[in-house]
Amino acid sequence: AEVRIDLRTGPLAKPARVRIARSEIEQIVLNLVFNARDASPPKSLVTIAVESDDTEARLVVRDQGAGMTPEVKSRIF
Repeated sequence: AEVRIDLRTGPLAKPARVRIARSEIEQIVLNLVFNARDASPPKSLVTIAVESDDTEARLVVRDQGAGMTPEVKSRIF
């Protein structure tokens, strides 16, 4: 299935500093993107963005999939 990946880059409103090994963040991003791609219907969009405020930075991956069932949600954490 064809899924387009949109990576937005640019300066953040508030600079964000995080302590994480580059290899770890790369693996996290790849896993999130692959999961989003696999969950999305054909010809849909996966968007990756970084958002920050005074206390935290967030890596946001959005897809157009149906979401997780309650059973899956109960097991992920």
